[in-house]
Amino acid sequence: VGCVHCLGLPPKSRSNRAVCFPFTVARIYQSVADIQRFHLGECRMMPPEVRAKFLQLQSESAKGSKGLATRTYWIDSAKKLGLADGPTGMYFSRDPSMPPPPSDGMSLDILAQVATNVKTKCKPLVTPEDKPTIAEFLYVVMDQLQPCRFTDADRNKRRSKNLGSIGVECKHCAGKIDGRKFFWSSVSAAESNFVSVHSHMMDCKYIPDDFKAELARLKSLRREQTSKLKTGSQKSFFTRVWNRLHNIEDEPEAVAKEKKKGDNSGKSVKKHKSPKNSSKPPHNQPKTHVTKIATSSDRDKSSTNSTNNQAADLDGVELKTGSSSDSIHHDD
Repeated sequence: VGCVHCLGLPPKSRSNRAVCFPFTVARIYQSVADIQRFHLGECRMMPPEVRAKFLQLQSESAKGSKGLATRTYWIDSAKKLGLADGPTGMYFSRDPSMPPPPSDGMSLDILAQVATNVKTKCKPLVTPEDKPTIAEFLYVVMDQLQPCRFTDADRNKRRSKNLGSIGVECKHCAGKIDGRKFFWSSVSAAESNFVSVHSHMMDCKYIPDDFKAELARLKSLRREQTSKLKTGSQKSFFTRVWNRLHNIEDEPEAVAKEKKKGDNSGKSVKKHKSPKNSSKPPHNQPKTHVTKIATSSDRDKSSTNSTNNQAADLDGVELKTGSSSDSIHHDD
């Protein structure tokens, strides 16, 4: 890989690190980083306007935050061209002039991702109907976001999303090198991580200061406005935003209430269900023990049996009602 501006010059006429020869696909990233760090800033063949743009982007780049994303980008780009690792270095495993094969049914081409983004951004996340149901602070902040897709450039050590995963991004810094995106896994995650969106709005250098001041004012009114809303209104708002983001149609309110009513009636029937065996006595009612009262004939039989060494253990028992004072009486 080499600098496009001085690649045609004799080697001795080029500036330092104009050309590098990585041994593996994974080393392309380091070679490009060396050219960027040691050559582009002093390349004598680079046009002035290109140099000015390069220096501007270099100053805006967040240092140390996207190294893994850049490394993965160069690896994926090399593989799309057909480059592969061999025992003596890299080689083309197919004709690089041919289009790359599809990967998991989705093209990894950057232009395809851009086209997807254009279609995605047309979907609004909030509508005027949301205003009466939520604090104005939440409405205004969410209105500063637009749908986006996860691309190669979004990869870093904190993200492991699949290419094409849907998320949201700040409208003000979208497309910038330091633009901010958010990828939520659920409605609860969107609601709990809302503070990160607001924090970005206050730090985003592309948002005017007067708008940041307005956000601060609305935030001070949030608690008072929220106290006047129905319980669960915030959860419902984030659910609607989530459904719009993922093309899920909202369930009509009348249908949702009817479903809830049916569920509650089913639970109440189950709760008051009568016991299976109604013949059983109540739990707190004492049990009645019924036993046979010994008669005189029984005692005669018992006396006869005693001559055969078969004495009765129990001669007679009184009829008692079960209680802590129940006892057994022997007749003498």
